[in-house]
Amino acid sequence: MHTKLSDNEAWVKQAFGKTEEVMIQSMQLPEQNQIRRVLIVYSAELCDLQRLNQQVLPSAQTMFQTGALSKGDPQEIVSAWTFSPLRYERELENMIVPIFEGMAVLFFDGIPYAFLAGISKPPQREPAEPNTEISVKGPRDGFTEELFINLGLIRKRLKTNSLEVEMFRVGKRSQTRISLLYLRDVAKESVISDVRERINKIDSDGVYSTSQLEEQIVDSKLSIFPQMDYTGRPDYATDSLLKGRFVLVIDGVPVVLIAPCNLFLMLKASEDLYTNYFYGAFERALRILGLLIAVLLPGFYVAITSFHQDQIPLTLLATLLIARKGIPFTVPLESFLMLLLFELFREAGMRLPGKVGQTLAVVGGLIIGDAAIRAGIASPSLLVVAGTTAVTTFTLINQSLAGAVSILRFLIMVLCSFLGLFGFFIGVFAVIAYMSSLRSFGAPYLAPAAPLYWKDLHGILLRMPGTKMQRRPGFLKLKDKTRKGGTYDEE
Repeated sequence: MHTKLSDNEAWVKQAFGKTEEVMIQSMQLPEQNQIRRVLIVYSAELCDLQRLNQQVLPSAQTMFQTGALSKGDPQEIVSAWTFSPLRYERELENMIVPIFEGMAVLFFDGIPYAFLAGISKPPQREPAEPNTEISVKGPRDGFTEELFINLGLIRKRLKTNSLEVEMFRVGKRSQTRISLLYLRDVAKESVISDVRERINKIDSDGVYSTSQLEEQIVDSKLSIFPQMDYTGRPDYATDSLLKGRFVLVIDGVPVVLIAPCNLFLMLKASEDLYTNYFYGAFERALRILGLLIAVLLPGFYVAITSFHQDQIPLTLLATLLIARKGIPFTVPLESFLMLLLFELFREAGMRLPGKVGQTLAVVGGLIIGDAAIRAGIASPSLLVVAGTTAVTTFTLINQSLAGAVSILRFLIMVLCSFLGLFGFFIGVFAVIAYMSSLRSFGAPYLAPAAPLYWKDLHGILLRMPGTKMQRRPGFLKLKDKTRKGGTYDEE
C-alpha cells in the first residue's frame, strides 16, 4: 500500500480499468482545517449504494472532525469511525476479492491503509420450498444461493454453541466460500480433520457446484455411486448434524452436501421426519423395493424370457409368446430400445418446468410405447416392465443415486443378454461386492447391513417413536453415542 493516493489510484485503475461494473470515484472531504482526498472503489451491482451515500460517507466526515485520520493509526481510525462492519487492510492485492463480494474500499491521501466497509447487497432471493423435496407437513423454507442466508436457516434450528462453522475459500479465480458445519461434541474428530485437510488441498481455478466439490474430496473419485448426500431443506440438514454428520455449504448453490453417507441413508426422505412411524417404515420398505425393481427387473425379464423359458408358468409363457408374435427384434434388443426410449423421455422431462416434465417422462413414454405395440415393434409385456422400471426410479430421492441405478440397469441387462440368469447373479454379486468396498469418510457404504451392526439394523426399515431413540448410528463411531433429548428419526 502506498502513502500517496495517486499511486494507489494508479494501481486500482490498472487492476480494474477494463471492469466496467467496478466504480472508481475520487472526492474531497473537509477535515478540520484542510481538505482530504478520498478514493472510493466498489462494485455497483454487488453493494448497497444507499448505505454508501447515507451511512459510510457521512460517518467518514464525522470521523474526520475527530482528528483521528491525521494521527495515522488505523485501529484508532476504525474506532472513531461510527460505521460497522469496518476493517482495514495494508496489502493492495487483498482488496480484489472484497470488492467483488460487495464491499466498498476507501483510500485516504497520506494513509498507507485501505478501509473496507461491509455494505454488500448481492442479488438474492427469499427462501422458498425446494422443487425436488416437496413438503406436506414440514416447513417450506429452503436453501438459497446466498451463503449466510443458508447458515442462518440452520442456525435458527440449532441454537447451540457446539455448532462449529468453519470458512474456507476454494478456487484460485472463483474464490468460492465454503462452510463446514458440525457439532464439535458429537462428530468424530478424525473425520472432521480429514475433510478439512481435503478441502485445503483442492487446487482448481474454480469450484461452483456440489459435484465439483464432491469429486475432489470423496474417498473413491471414480465411483459410480454418490458418496455424499445432498438436500435443499434446512430441517434435514439440521437432523443430519444432530446425528453426527457434517454439512458443507457452498456459496451460490441452493443445496448442501452431507456426509458421511451410505446407501440406506440416501433412501431416507426429509419428509420422514413428519410422518407417523408406522407409515414411515412402510415408505422406507417401498423405496428399497423400488430400488431393487429399478435395477434388476429389466435384466431379470431379459434372462428369463431369452434363456430360461422353462422356469415360466405355462399360462404366463403362452401369454408372453402370443404377445411377441410378429415382433422383429430379439428380447434383449427390444428391451434396450424401450428402456433407452424411457431414459430419453426422463432426460427430456428434467429439462422442462415442474410437473410438465414429470408428466412427459411417464405419460409420454407410455403413449409412445403404446404406439410401438400397435406398430408391432414392441410387446405389451415389455412395456409393462419398462413402465414399472421408470416409475420405481422416481421413488429414489437422491438423483445422483438414480443416475447410478440407470447405468447399473443397462450393465446387468448386458450380462443377462449373454449369460441369462447366470449373468444376472454375477451382476448382483458384483454390485454388492463393489458397494461393500466403498467408504464415505470412513463409514461403510452398506452399513449397518455390511458390516453388521445389530443395534442399528432395524433402522434400515423401521422408524421408531422419538421416545425410543436413545442412540446415534453406531457405524459413524461418534464422540457422543447417545441422543440427549432424541430426534424424530433414526439411521
